[in-house]
Amino acid sequence: CSSDLEDWKRIRSLISPTFTSGKLRSMEPLVNNCISALKANLGAAADSGDLVDVKKYFNSLSFDVIARCAYGTKIDSLSDPNNPIQKNFDSLFDQPFTFLFTMLFPRIAAVTGVKDRATRPMNFFKSMTKTLIDERTRAIKSGSATAYNDFLQTMIDANREAMKESGSQQQQKIISTEEMMAQSIIFLVAGFDTTATGMTMCA
Repeated sequence: CSSDLEDWKRIRSLISPTFTSGKLRSMEPLVNNCISALKANLGAAADSGDLVDVKKYFNSLSFDVIARCAYGTKIDSLSDPNNPIQKNFDSLFDQPFTFLFTMLFPRIAAVTGVKDRATRPMNFFKSMTKTLIDERTRAIKSGSATAYNDFLQTMIDANREAMKESGSQQQQKIISTEEMMAQSIIFLVAGFDTTATGMTMCA
């Protein structure tokens, strides 16, 4: 419907600055840091003389880069598989049938408990994103904010700028906490496997 289209256009215009060449260049150190971790892990695997499953290593790189660029969170998922962020992310991809069943048959999924298993990791990321938004917003208000060059900060900064506007113009530029949460999770989920698979095929 038209209201959904307007919401899409509004959110699109607010998050587009994340993908400008200047913004991407500012994220280069974050990406390089993750690549350094990959090189160290691959080096250790090569020294062992064992066969290397490159998909596993590129999965790790893809996740680590997105976690840094979306949330500003430093993770070495290959060396720290028990990290709660990594564990919840893994569970998203370990149960694709569960998610599909929940979407197609929500009432049956709720009664059988399937819905709880499907939504638990998603709720984790929603809660984590909201906590980060709240922490950064409080830090900005107190004047003790740390400089971040990530996707989440772009949306927070866009809201700060929107607050300087007035009336309907302000409303068109505001992005809600729920929308920020949704966009961050989509950024994480949608970019992970496509990137890792592409690098695997190249290798």
